[in-house]
Amino acid sequence: MYNTPYVISRGLKSIIKKWCKQNNFIAPKDIFFVEMSERLENKLKSIFPQVEIISHREISAEITKIVTFSKLTPISLDRIYFQSQLNLDVTRKMLPNNGKYVIGNRFGTPPFIEQLQTIENSGVREVVLIDDVLFSGGTLISIIKKLNNIGVNVKLVCAGIGIKKGIKNVQKYCPVECFKVYNEVIDEICNWDFYPGVPLSGRLIADSDNIGKPYCEPFGDIVNWASIPVEHADDFSQFLIRESIRLFDEIEKLSFKKVLCSDLERKVHGMPTDKTRFVIALEKHLHK
Repeated sequence: MYNTPYVISRGLKSIIKKWCKQNNFIAPKDIFFVEMSERLENKLKSIFPQVEIISHREISAEITKIVTFSKLTPISLDRIYFQSQLNLDVTRKMLPNNGKYVIGNRFGTPPFIEQLQTIENSGVREVVLIDDVLFSGGTLISIIKKLNNIGVNVKLVCAGIGIKKGIKNVQKYCPVECFKVYNEVIDEICNWDFYPGVPLSGRLIADSDNIGKPYCEPFGDIVNWASIPVEHADDFSQFLIRESIRLFDEIEKLSFKKVLCSDLERKVHGMPTDKTRFVIALEKHLHK
């Protein structure tokens, strides 16, 4: 366990900048996100002996190289590290009653069956399928089968980060290439999943108005979803709430306007969705 890393892939800056631009806010400068990443890394190093942070730029550049070399038509499952003309906006959705998952369309995108129809109608028959992280491979295998059913042959799977067990599972169906490969990890987390209020943060609740559960208590299960030891769960969650407050407070200062709960692209489970100022709502979850 001592040599097994806890891996974080970055993408928070890209996501926040896009959201700010779409909603007439001003995003923090790059140095703000560098310092934010350093604080997260230091906090995790107080919990785990080995922590690795992989940059957005590295992952994006290496995926692009693999896709270009393949000369195959790309279909991206991930809009953070690679964007393509054909894509599948799909995610695992959490069923509210039992906590199980279904694969479905991301909020605000066409139903999954319509997305498949678009790909079938494109006439493309051989593709490279792109994702950010290949962990167990279950979701990718399901999508490979669905594409095969409409006559689309996945000739290659490309991922930014791959775990060997998941790679072996997917290799039963097609070749796999990854930028970073790990024999084993404690966990692999995309940094935006930690922070309440960030677009795409955490696990999307099925049939909700884009409400998610970030990997942060009391909103989501930081122990089982992010492998944070129980004895550190509360302290680490409090750290993440303070960091989210710092982030949205900086956006407010630069933009000269408040960020309301209703402004959030992904609302936070258990929090207001109205005109309440978001940082004020978050502060109520800090221990006094």
